[in-house]
Amino acid sequence: MKILIVGITSNDKIRGVERVVIETMKELAPLALAQNIQVSLLAGEWQKYYDELRGCGLDIIVADCSKSGFARHAYMWWKIRKLIKEYSCVHYMNTMPIFFPKSGLVSVLIHDVAEFAVPQKYSAWQSFYRRIIVRRMIRVANKVFTVSHFSQREIVRYLGGGSHRVLYITG
Repeated sequence: MKILIVGITSNDKIRGVERVVIETMKELAPLALAQNIQVSLLAGEWQKYYDELRGCGLDIIVADCSKSGFARHAYMWWKIRKLIKEYSCVHYMNTMPIFFPKSGLVSVLIHDVAEFAVPQKYSAWQSFYRRIIVRRMIRVANKVFTVSHFSQREIVRYLGGGSHRVLYITG
């Protein structure tokens, strides 16, 4: 089995999403090695903080894309379609576009739904775009994970899908 973890964000420094990626990969690495499962992390060239994961037995794939929103999302749209065909499971650690057909299992981690609950946090365009992306993620994913019971309730409240599909992961 081959698993691809998509950890691309636009952040140069570790923030919440990146911390979750790092901690998840550290926990996953020994389990994957013991089960002979190949785990790859897709990261941006600017995400040097993921270097601490080298040597854990995980493969880090550096994406040839810009960290700017449009270029990063275009990369996800055009280039990742070819890449995911090599994997039996793809897990998205952040809100990213998943408009291509599913190939194997797809899971996503949605940290919050601020674009619905607090739309003024974003520009009108960002809020509109994020709402479309998150709705699509919910429809495409086999499983949806989140980081708190509160986020789980908010995801079900704003997006439906049933609480059986939205799982709270504990640390």
